[in-house]
Order: sequence, then structure tokens, then C-alpha cells
Amino acid sequence: MADIKISALTPGSQAAGGDIEIVQSAASFKVTIDTMAYQAANAVAITGGTITGISNLTIANAGTLTPASNDGAVLGSAALSWADLFIASGGVVNFNNGDVTITHAANTLTFAGATTTGYQFQDGPIRPVADDGVALGVSGTAFADLFLATGGVINWNAGDVTITHSANTLAFAGASTAYTFANGPVRPATNDGAALGVSGTAWSDLFLAAGGVINWAAGDVTISNPVADALAFAGATSGYSFTGGPIFPSTDDGLALGQAGTAFSDLFLATGGVISWDSGDVTITHSANTLAFAGAATAYTFANGPVRPATNDGAALGVSGTAWSDLFLATGGVIDWNAGDVTITHSANTLAFTGASSGYTFDALVSSTAALLANSGTAIPAGGTAGAGLRVSSTANFGVFFGSGVPTLVAAQGSLYMRSDGSSTSTRLYVATNGSGGWTNVTTAI
Repeated sequence: MADIKISALTPGSQAAGGDIEIVQSAASFKVTIDTMAYQAANAVAITGGTITGISNLTIANAGTLTPASNDGAVLGSAALSWADLFIASGGVVNFNNGDVTITHAANTLTFAGATTTGYQFQDGPIRPVADDGVALGVSGTAFADLFLATGGVINWNAGDVTITHSANTLAFAGASTAYTFANGPVRPATNDGAALGVSGTAWSDLFLAAGGVINWAAGDVTISNPVADALAFAGATSGYSFTGGPIFPSTDDGLALGQAGTAFSDLFLATGGVISWDSGDVTITHSANTLAFAGAATAYTFANGPVRPATNDGAALGVSGTAWSDLFLATGGVIDWNAGDVTITHSANTLAFTGASSGYTFDALVSSTAALLANSGTAIPAGGTAGAGLRVSSTANFGVFFGSGVPTLVAAQGSLYMRSDGSSTSTRLYVATNGSGGWTNVTTAI
């Protein structure tokens, strides 16, 4: 079949609603159309063969519409656009021989190939056809990252909750019942790289679960909740500092410092410090080298140990001008000087003075409404013992001494010696004639 050329073909030359049909009867043929105008109700049907010359388009017998050469024709123009594009299930929009593609599958469009600069959508937002109508990504096929410009906003439910960016800041807003972060910690990008809160915009409260830990410098100092109703501070070997106000319990008498079995080692108070019980009912107040106990109208009790100074001979009980009114000691009580050098010991109705080998000195009259007993713990010595007797004055060994047998002790001249085994008027009493051991008997009447 020879080639056919149709010039100036218009619908007016054919029956209304009619078609033009060219049927192939040879191996190939070509139809060239210089001008063709048609009404919407008309159609051109081509069965088999190839048509060339219509704006550089080729329709092959395999049903493919192609330009005569690569990048040689367009579909539509800037002023004449197609109304719609209908592509079958599985259809592909293919750019540059597969460089970038858009492929259909049931309810899905797959964009592929734009590996360098991504996919760009200009002059308007990307949005679903209906509110809450589609997701970005699906379970198991998620986006790798989300990049937003400065000031970008992630907005849930028309502003109900938002995350808004400004320089170096993300502002979370709207979640009046809190923000929940599950399955992992909230942390900065780098160590010491961000703060929780800022100066002037602080969190109102911090809620931690049972056993929660506040951790500084990878465990250098921690505050933990190891058991119910407890906080454990650990690691601050140079101490814990609390500035700007006192440490106090939430209610009066609501908390202890330490507990049975886990006590503080020491309590350090500044000069002038006060320990106050029951709003000042009883206090211990410090001033230089002094502790003042006040308020205990029914006395102070010290149990399970003595009250003592920090060092030997390091403090007095009372001071000149501020003396104790009385000293009450229990039965058997002892007043002890210099680790037992001299003592006064009580027993029933008795005070025993011991240790003063050079005597006991009283600077005024010693009187008694009962018997005055001396050397009650000393047996009568043979010949007497210097210092064992009743001595008077500042003269050494001047006084009244006692013994069995004739006196052999050395006493000051004029001292008396009472002989326990004397049997006559001349052997019962002796007087010292000198201070070198001389004695003479005193003759008694009987």
C-alpha cells in the first residue's frame, strides 16, 4: 500500500459523529496529516501500522506512543494542558531512563532514584486529602530523618500539642497532662551538652520513680532513693553545701536527721550555734569556749557514760563567779584528784579520805557532830608510823600518833604517842623530846 497524505481534513466533510479509520493492508505505511481539526465527539482510530509526522510522535503497533527521538516531544504545552492523566495499576512515571521513577501499587506511590538531593515539593504544603487521612511512613518502613527549617513546628491536632524550634531551642507546648518519653532516656547529644531548664525558666518539680537516682559526673556524687522514705547522698567526700536557706522537714516533728543504726559521725556548728528542742524549750548554745545549757527546769540527764572534758585537765565544772549550787553523788561516789592520787570515797554514813601522804589541809576549823575518825583503814603499827596520826600546824609530823610498843617513829618535838599495849602509868603515853626520835614517857595518874 502506498503512502497516504491527507491535507486540510475537517469534520465538515464527513457525516456528523463519523470516524476516520485507516486499516493496514501492507507491511507498513505512513499517514502524514498536515492539518487536522476535530470536535470532541469525533475520534481518530488507527489499527496497526505507524503514524509519523504528528508533532514528532510515533505510535507503534505494540501500542506505545513515543517521540520520534529521545527528549523530542512534550505532552501538552504551557497554554494547552491535559485535563487528567490516567495510568493503570502498576503504572510508572519514568524520568531519564529510570534515573527517578514514580511507581504505583495498590493504594501506594513509590518514589525512587532521587538519592542526591531528594524530592522537592514547591509552592505549597504536602497534605492528605482529608484530616487524619494518611501517615508519613508506615510501620516497618520509616523515614531515616526529619529536617525542618529554623522556626519549624511539629503540630498535633490543630495546635493541641506542638514542638516549635527557635535558635538552639525546642519549645514543647500544650500537653497539660505531661509529656511521655518511652523505651529510653532523654539525653543531650554530647556529654555536658545541654541543660534541663535555663536561668529564669525553671521546672516547677522533678518527679522520680522509686529507686530513682540524680547522678552528677558519671557517679561522682549521687542522690538516690534506695528504700522507701529515704534519700541517700553519696560521693561528696569534701562535704555537701546547702546555701540560701535552712534544711527543714515538711512538717513539725516530721523527720529525723539519721536513724537507728545509720547515724551521722559528727555535728559541726558555727560559733554561736544553737541546738534547740521544742521551739526553745531546752537549748544548747555556743559562745567562745563555752556551751550554755538552758531551759531544763527539771535537770539535765546524761546516760550511759561520764561527762568529761576533751583532754585531761582541759575544762572546769563551773567558773569563778558562776558556781554550782550543790553536788549530788550516789552512794559509793568518789571524788578523784589526779587519776587516784587523792580521793574522797563514800560508803554508808562515811567519807574516806585517801592518798594525801603529806596530809590533808583545812584552812578553817573542821567540826563534826559525830565522831571524827582518822586512819580508819590502817592497823596499829609497832612503834608508830610517821604521818599516820592526827597532825596539826605547818610543822612536819607534829601531832598525835599511835602504835604498839615503845615509840620508834620520828616526830616533831612535843608530839604525843599513844601506846595501845601500855600496862602501867609509865607506859601508856609518850611525848617527843626532840625532832630526831627521842621520846619520854608521861606518867599518868592511873
